[in-house]
Order: sequence, then structure tokens, then C-alpha cells
Amino acid sequence: MSQELPGFGEARMIGIFGKTGCGKSVLAAYIVAGFARNPPLGILILDPQGEFANNFPRTYINGIPFDFHGLLRLTGRRFKVYSIGDIGFKNTDVDAFCELLKKSPYILRNLELRRSQDIDVAVSYLEWYIRGFIRENHTINDITLDQLIRWIMNILPRIFARETAQRKVQQLRSLLSSSFATNQTLRQGLEDRLNQIKALFQSRVSTEEIIDDLIANRDIVIINLEQVSILARRIGITPVELKAMILDRIISALERKGRELFQRGDVANVLVVLDEAHRYVPQRMPKDNEELARLLLRIRDNVKTTRKYGIGWMFITQTTVDFDKEIYRQLHEYFFGYGLRVGADAKHVKEVVPKGAFKIYEKIPDPKKSKKYVFMHVGSSSLVNTVGGVTFIEVLSFDEFIRVNYGITYEEFKQRYSSEAIERLAEPPED
Repeated sequence: MSQELPGFGEARMIGIFGKTGCGKSVLAAYIVAGFARNPPLGILILDPQGEFANNFPRTYINGIPFDFHGLLRLTGRRFKVYSIGDIGFKNTDVDAFCELLKKSPYILRNLELRRSQDIDVAVSYLEWYIRGFIRENHTINDITLDQLIRWIMNILPRIFARETAQRKVQQLRSLLSSSFATNQTLRQGLEDRLNQIKALFQSRVSTEEIIDDLIANRDIVIINLEQVSILARRIGITPVELKAMILDRIISALERKGRELFQRGDVANVLVVLDEAHRYVPQRMPKDNEELARLLLRIRDNVKTTRKYGIGWMFITQTTVDFDKEIYRQLHEYFFGYGLRVGADAKHVKEVVPKGAFKIYEKIPDPKKSKKYVFMHVGSSSLVNTVGGVTFIEVLSFDEFIRVNYGITYEEFKQRYSSEAIERLAEPPED
């Protein structure tokens, strides 16, 4: 039997829904700060847009700037921020490298593999060569353009296996040799693209090390995937695809660690926060995005199975319509902000709220006009009723929140915990 989770209870599944500008990210940050007051709980924030990592730039409530990082310092908890340059893929992750070659066909198409079916066959054989290369104590970063060209020259007879195609194989080999001998612009372009892909395999810390550290030290870990969008465009794939590949490996590592602890009679005791969740757990199974489909299935399975490992989830998303319904119906806590009053959004809200509550929800004021950020909360931890109760809450401004919860003034906070205060401490002393 796994031990009871101190101060947190069983892993919770939480959803925060609302249109842009309704205050859902700030509410999520306040909830995270509340959970952070429980030291045995590790918190993993998966931050596709960099909002949590960049400390909520340009976010104000009633004229007071929101300082998430300062709030975490105020809780006394240590937090770490990792970027894509810190993590990326393991330098032996052959599956990821081959997937990127396939999804970013610039290299293979310029190596005379033009049809998608030829690229698929080539990548399947390349995988065999690369795995052998890795077994010889090499890494992905040791692969050169010349090495890749040699492998493709060896693969050509297998792609064009029919006897009548052998002349084409010879033509392609001759073309490859002459192209790279005479066209330095092409060669440089291919080397640049290959190096951009390989840059994703130069991580300074492995995903497994981050997860081990998260659980062992009960840290708050923020993984900033904002810069992934730039890298994705450089190598010619969509940002969502590349982010899905990275998120899948992070969640997989956490799942493995949770299972390992559970088998030893222990628990992970981690809350995972996923921002922009509708992009990564969409309502419909993606048909043309294998990586996103794999990630959706993994998160679905995690919501069902990792609860017993002590792993909870918080999903932050703009809509109920575009969010996976299988996961939606398994949540324990729902927070609905402004903007879900019509159409399919309204239908999904009504599915989980007690009869009559939706009429009150419809009266939530538009925050753009009222400057009030109100949410309807439904769930087992409601203040009104422990079973299916409803609570309407207003998001406090930052100064109000720290005064009510920590008993200090905003001026005291700014002097001791704010980002500006930390910057002052880091400044070298004047001569």
C-alpha cells in the first residue's frame, strides 16, 4: 500500500477554463502558490508560452504588477526554470532524431529523396545505421553531413530495389557526389539545417535528472518551451509538433519514476501544471500529427493511472470545446472564468455544475469593463459543499493576496521578495 500523501491527499485533477483576459493564468498561479505552502509537494509547470517562466510580463490587477517568482520566494520554496537550451533531447535519442529528419524533409529532399514514401523508407534504414553508430560510443552530435550522405548512398538500392531502377540509383549517386563538390551554397544550407536539428540534442541536463531532482527535493520546476517555436520554424516543422515531442518525453519520464516509486510502496506527490492545454490535449484525435496524437494518448492514460502514483494534473485552457472530453469528465475541480456562456462551451459547463448554477454564472461581469476577475468553482473541495458544491470567487490583486495570505504589505514584499529586490541583492557593491 502506498503511504498517505502529507498535506495534499490523493492526487487532484484540476481544470481552469476561460477566455483570454479572464484571469485564469493568475488564478492558476495563486493556486500553485497555495499548493507551494505544502513542502512535501513537488510542482512541475509545463509552460509552452513562457508566461510562468518569464514572470507574467505586463500582467497587472488594479494597477499592481503580478510577481509570480516573488510569490514563490515568499512561500519559502525553491524554484528552478529550465529552457529548451537546458533540456532538449538526449544525445542518444535515435527515435527523436529520425522523427525530426522525417518531419523536416529539407535535408532528405535535397539529398534527392523527393517522395514522402521514399523518405519513410530512407528514415527506417537510417535508423538502423544510426543505432549502430550510437552503439560504437558515438552520439547524435557526432553525425556529420558527409556521414549522412554516405548512409543515404548505401540506402538508395534498397529504396529503388527493382532491377529497372538501378540506373536511377547510379544517377542519384553521381548527382549527390557532383552536387556537393560544386555547390557550396547547397552544402552550407544542409549543414546549417543539420546543425539546427543537432542543437536539440545538446542538453545540459537530462529529463530524467530533472524529474529525479523534482521528486527528491520537492522543488518547483518550470520548463519554458517558448523558444521551441523559433527552433521549430528554423528546422521546418510546426511549433506544436516539436513541443509535443518534448512534452511527451518529460511526461513519460515522470510516469516511469512514479511507477517505480509506487512499486516500492512510495508515492511521487507531484502536481503537473499544463498551460495552453487545448493545444496538447485537443478534443479530436489529430490525424496528421503523430507526435501530438501520441502525447494526447499519454496524457489521457496519465490522468487515469498516475493518480495512484500521487501525480495530479492542472490544465489551463481557453475553452471547454477544444479540450479533450475524456479528460474533462475525469477532473475533480473545475474553475470557469468569463466567456463560456454560449454554444458548446455552455453545454459542457452545464454538464458538471448543479442545476441552476449556470444562471448565476451567466451574470459574471466582463473583466475588461468591470476589472473584476470572477470564477465559478465546482468540485469536492468547494467551500459551500464537500460534494458537488459551487463557489464564486474573485481573483485578488497581488497586494491584497499577500496581505490576506501572508500578513505583509506590498511595500514589505517589494523590499524582500520581489524580482527587483533579488536583482538589487545581485548587484556588485559600489566602490
